Amino acid sequence: MTGNGTAGRQRRLFVGPAKKPAPPWGSVYTDRECVVFGESTLALRRWMRENGIERTTDEKTPEDHIGLMLVLLAWLAANKPELIEPYLQDHVLTWSSHFLDQLAEAAEHPFYEGLALLAKESLEGLQRELDLEVAYPRYYR
Repeated sequence: MTGNGTAGRQRRLFVGPAKKPAPPWGSVYTDRECVVFGESTLALRRWMRENGIERTTDEKTPEDHIGLMLVLLAWLAANKPELIEPYLQDHVLTWSSHFLDQLAEAAEHPFYEGLALLAKESLEGLQRELDLEVAYPRYYR
């Protein structure tokens, strides 16, 4: 398989070496400098510490990576359901739809486009079901 096939598309979306069309970290969208480990990452880290949530994965991946955030959402549902609403409202929903729209547009493969659209609809469905008001930040990317 060549770099132009499915593996090449996956690499382009998630690994590189080129600039990612839809980076999976919240701070890339909400931080003026468009950096990884930006203010939204640090805010999430503080929130986790204040709520007694310990990180069990490596420290190299920022906490505001969409995959880690969805795993944390599942963990909260099982262990601390009272934290789901503030977590969604303050840390996930503030940027997830923006990112997932960009991912769906950049996917160039029906699997990743569908995955992005399903994730977006699931998160927005939770927002509707829980009647959450979200203060959306300015997006810099």
